[in-house]
Amino acid sequence: MNQLLKNRIITSCWIAAGVVTIVLLGAASRIKSHHACVGINVEIKNVDQESFIEKDDVIELVNINGSVIGKEINTINLFALENVIKQNKWIRDVQLFFDKQNVLEVSVKQREPKARVFCVDNQSFYIDAFANRLPLTGKASARVLVVTGFTSNKDTLSSPDSLLLKNMVKLVNKITSDSFWNAQVAQVNITPKATFELVPSMGNHLVEFGTADSIDSKLRKLKAFYKNIFYAKDMSAYTRLNIEYDNQVVASKMAATYSEDTAVIIRDTASINRSAAMSTKDTTNSKKGNLAENKGKNEPKVSVVKQNKPTDNTLTSIGSSINKKENIKKPLVPKAVMNKNN
Repeated sequence: MNQLLKNRIITSCWIAAGVVTIVLLGAASRIKSHHACVGINVEIKNVDQESFIEKDDVIELVNINGSVIGKEINTINLFALENVIKQNKWIRDVQLFFDKQNVLEVSVKQREPKARVFCVDNQSFYIDAFANRLPLTGKASARVLVVTGFTSNKDTLSSPDSLLLKNMVKLVNKITSDSFWNAQVAQVNITPKATFELVPSMGNHLVEFGTADSIDSKLRKLKAFYKNIFYAKDMSAYTRLNIEYDNQVVASKMAATYSEDTAVIIRDTASINRSAAMSTKDTTNSKKGNLAENKGKNEPKVSVVKQNKPTDNTLTSIGSSINKKENIKKPLVPKAVMNKNN
């Protein structure tokens, strides 16, 4: 009985202590809420090289409806302030809170540009990995991938333009997330047919990429071509590589009278289209044996068929027809972004 009474007394003491603590905390909170904001501290995170927003920009947004310094804390709507600050397109996220000294802490995450996009009307903007269009500022310029030939700079895009933006971002993300392609691809061109061309950093050639479908497979077979054939020759040997079609790379070399066209058949063992690749194998092996093969288990295998034809004719190779009359030239990069310097 004595033990039971003792336990009840101990429990009652703990309950009383808890109630007192809650009352004291509530009183302290009420006292603090009547304190005034004494300052603003801004921290901009995830800024590696260039900062497209500055602390003064954030403070200006915080004070858009009047200075918060001197206002009582309980009259400042932090949620509303967050929404105001997020109106800056370069701000990805923001957190607001008051510290023990009644200073308003503003923690900002900046959006990270992945590419600079030039429109057909010579306007330009940046894009991030989530297809957000980011305006140019006079504060900084990013050394990023260049994309040319986008169709519109309007705030509201049509359905075709919106789809093109989505496909462009998908390709840009693949390129910039891979160290090899990020170094190898200097520019992406959008054609009038809404397909893509790659301008490499090394080699005097264009890569006809086609649509944004099967990006992984296309990049894998292009890398196999580079590894097995391209690097073994003069870097200027080819002027155009076409990787639009399944399990093949068509490489074109222009000459004064004849064009040397190399239909490179890629048998990609890592692709889900293995059956299509095996049917292609029978056709190409009857013409030429394999010139080079990767030893890796899942790497694409390469075989080559060369054809020499007058430039007045067209090359038909595995369902594709490519006209060889025109001289191949790289599209010019706007001077403002040569070598990704602006």
